Amino acid sequence: MHPMAQRLIDEYLDAAGHRDDQKSPLFRPVKNNITGTLLKPLDPPAVYTCIIPHTEKKPATSPS
Repeated sequence: MHPMAQRLIDEYLDAAGHRDDQKSPLFRPVKNNITGTLLKPLDPPAVYTCIIPHTEKKPATSPS
């Protein structure tokens, strides 16, 4: 894995608070207005509509 990708995933896991939950999905919803459950993976279309656009707008940063 690319070092920057690993760093960003580590930061995400710390911020999301589910680093130690090895059996859960890496990316989960932050709210669910229908069932209320958050312990499921994000829908693939949600990744493209919610996550990918944000990564394309931010300039690349150097690893620290």
